[in-house]
Parts: sequence; structure tokens; C-alpha cells
Amino acid sequence: WEQSLGQSVFEQYTANRKLVDSQAANAGLEKLTMPLLQSIPDRRYNFKVYIVRDPSINAFALPGGYMVLNTGLIEAVGSADELLGVVAHECAHVTQQHGLRKLIDSLGLYLIVKAFLGAKTDLLGGIIENGAFLLNQQFSRYFEREADETGFEYMMNAHLNPGGLILFFQRLEAERKKSGTSNAAETLSFLSTHPAPSSRIEYLHNKWQETASRMPGTTRNLEIEFNALRNAIK
Repeated sequence: WEQSLGQSVFEQYTANRKLVDSQAANAGLEKLTMPLLQSIPDRRYNFKVYIVRDPSINAFALPGGYMVLNTGLIEAVGSADELLGVVAHECAHVTQQHGLRKLIDSLGLYLIVKAFLGAKTDLLGGIIENGAFLLNQQFSRYFEREADETGFEYMMNAHLNPGGLILFFQRLEAERKKSGTSNAAETLSFLSTHPAPSSRIEYLHNKWQETASRMPGTTRNLEIEFNALRNAIK
């Protein structure tokens, strides 16, 4: 049911947007994300990652494992670790079912159960029609912290540098200060749906330092794939 919901909302979202369908870009994206996605212990989801041609710095994941990365995000990050840190964070939102849990909070468990059991097909249709809720939602501090921690572990499991998400947040904060508040509201879309106060950055940084001694070495150099991906989307 989650996958059906996610697919329907994804199709609705991409109907008026341009997906990057370059073979080189898709191949580069797969090579880059495969080490991370294959290491996620939760096997309920078959993650599907797509690139949308959009200059805003943003990414989101839908119930069931559909994930969208904007070209603006890929162009803004400085390394494979940063991009994969964002992907790991979004994967955690899916595996921890944050979107579904917030949907239940908003619509009520009774209605969700009726839709899940197929008691009323138009009920599910009504949920899908309000798919913008799943696209623009702002998660609670608890959900964001949980996604940070879970994504951090996913990066560790994949033998990747878990500090990538920290560097990404620091980059966005610096860009926001440089651009000014009004400009940032338009360009830094990721911060509007994933607020990253200094306390979260500090927490992640401390966790990073605590695990530095047992941090596994990266098993492969993904910077080649990352640079190829950036070139392919231009």
C-alpha cells in the first residue's frame, strides 16, 4: 500500500516536471548510490531514485521508497559524501515511515486503515489527490533527529563517510547567510522542509567525532562517479 501511494504521488508530481532521462546520468546515479542502498538492512523497500531538472536545492522521499533529487542539489554539493548523506537521510525517512506516520496524524488512523484494507477506493484516491502534503511536509524535530541518526548508521554500514550530511548542512547555512533570508527562502528549499538548527549540526558533529575511531575506511572512490553524474546533468 505504501508503494502504491508513493508511486501515485510520484507520478502526479512528475507529470508537470522534467525528469533527467540521460543514460549517462542514470548510470552515474546508480553507481553512486548502489553501495549505500544495498547496505540498508531494512529490505521492505526497493528504493527508486530519480533526478528532476529543478535549480532549487532540494530532495525528498515518498512512502514506499520513491526519491527525487533536484539537479540544483547535485550541483550545490561539494562531494559524493555530501550527496550520499542527503540520500541516506531521505532513506531513513522512508524506513522509519515518517511520511505515513504524519499522514496518519493528519487524516486519522481509522481512515488510513479503511484505505489500507481497500474498503473504499475513492478514499485512497482522495489521499493521493492531496499528495502535495507528502511533497511539502515539514517533519517534527523528533523525526528529523531519527532520520539523522538512522541515516548516519546507513552511511557507516556502507563504509561511507557519515560526516557528509553535516558538511551539507553547514554549506546551506553559509549560503543562506550569504544570500540573505528572502533569497534563501526561494533557493534553499531543503532547509524549509528539513530545518537544520545549529543544535542538530552540533549533535551530528559530536556523533561523528565519537565514531571516528571505529569509522570504516571507504571501500571505493565514489568521487569519479559523482563528477561523472554532475557532468551528465549539465
